[in-house]
Amino acid sequence: MRRLRRSALCLPVLIFAMLPLLAHASSNEAHIGLYLDENGTTCGADYTPYNNITIYILLYTDNSDGVTAAEFRLNNLPAYPSSGYITFAWNSILHIISGSGVEDNIALAYMNAQYDTWVVLGSMDMMGFATNWLGAEHRITVEKGLDKDKISYVDGNYEEHDLWGSAFTFNGSGDIHFCGQGIPLAANWSKVKSLY
Repeated sequence: MRRLRRSALCLPVLIFAMLPLLAHASSNEAHIGLYLDENGTTCGADYTPYNNITIYILLYTDNSDGVTAAEFRLNNLPAYPSSGYITFAWNSILHIISGSGVEDNIALAYMNAQYDTWVVLGSMDMMGFATNWLGAEHRITVEKGLDKDKISYVDGNYEEHDLWGSAFTFNGSGDIHFCGQGIPLAANWSKVKSLY
């Protein structure tokens, strides 16, 4: 009986200790990521004032049915335009930026399914004018829209799939290539569906 109680107490402690490991996907999981290249290999950089950085917004999936739509948001962008600038270029003419901007919700849709393993959703060019525009370990993250409950994409058969979010780290210490894929966060597709 005593051994059973001890085992029963150890299980919740073990589960709690493993939560951080369960909360991260590998880079091979379907996700939207922020990278310095279109092949999704580098997700971090050092910041230097007056140096333009292009960050690609990529959707990775091994689904052979392609991608026709995606919905997500970007969080923790540095202040602009006062201390720097950020410009966005989307690879779809069908895009909706709702709320107060990309930090609220982004919905993209394609007329034809995109069949690349790494689908380039868009890019952002960033340049800061002050040395403190981006501090140490500054992470820009891909997350669910503010009024959504997950990050998702729609494939070429118009079936919805969950996605993981990720992070791009400026001025990271240690391994800046850790992209921080996280738990898939759920969404409703009202804005994306309205594009069809």
